[in-house]
Amino acid sequence: VTLLLLQPSPSVRASGAAASDAFALGDFEAAGFSQRALGRLRALEAKGIALTPPVLEKLGIPAPGSGHPRADGGRAAGAHVEELTSLVDGHIELSEPLAAAGR
Repeated sequence: VTLLLLQPSPSVRASGAAASDAFALGDFEAAGFSQRALGRLRALEAKGIALTPPVLEKLGIPAPGSGHPRADGGRAAGAHVEELTSLVDGHIELSEPLAAAGR
């Protein structure tokens, strides 16, 4: 039996009206980020580091408005995909950052 699922993966980048050159800590608070993530972001702001999309990507923190489950997208949105991938012996996961790097 072969199971094929084509599901768009959530991006860590904000899209549409939520996209920005730099974000403020309030953007993350309003989006409901965890206290752990907010603590990391506060430390960056305290050191004068701008919360830009490239900085967030390097740290693995999704941008507000990205819809990523670790951000404000909710874990329930991807729960069915996790359940399906746990049912199969193997799967291939395509990664946006790796594709952008040409790997």
